[in-house]
Amino acid sequence: MNGIQYTAPGGVVALRLEKEARDAIIHVEDNGVGISVEDRAKIFDRFYRVNKARSRNTSGFGLGLSIAGAIARVHQGAIEVQSQLGRGSTFTIRLPRNPENRTTATIQTPSRDTIRDEMIAVEILNCS
Repeated sequence: MNGIQYTAPGGVVALRLEKEARDAIIHVEDNGVGISVEDRAKIFDRFYRVNKARSRNTSGFGLGLSIAGAIARVHQGAIEVQSQLGRGSTFTIRLPRNPENRTTATIQTPSRDTIRDEMIAVEILNCS
């Protein structure tokens, strides 16, 4: 969704799949606005939005990449990004192909009250 939101009309968002001996690899590549080096270190943090002014024009709470990272980790995988401002981004998700080698993982989810309080805090920050 981010690739579509932050790529100009007429731009390209491509999905590419690869199969390696141990991993399945998903690449999502766009020729959109790109992400700065400073922001790349934070984009997988919950509620982080790259450009607060731009965020007002798009929906969401900055949770998508955080959730994608959590899903990848639960499956013993990883997600990473390569990006250049003005040229676009490539997100790469690696997941192990052999489910027999996976172990069960547990994710501790926050309570509804915690999520609600954090969402209110984000709304307050976005309105200032």
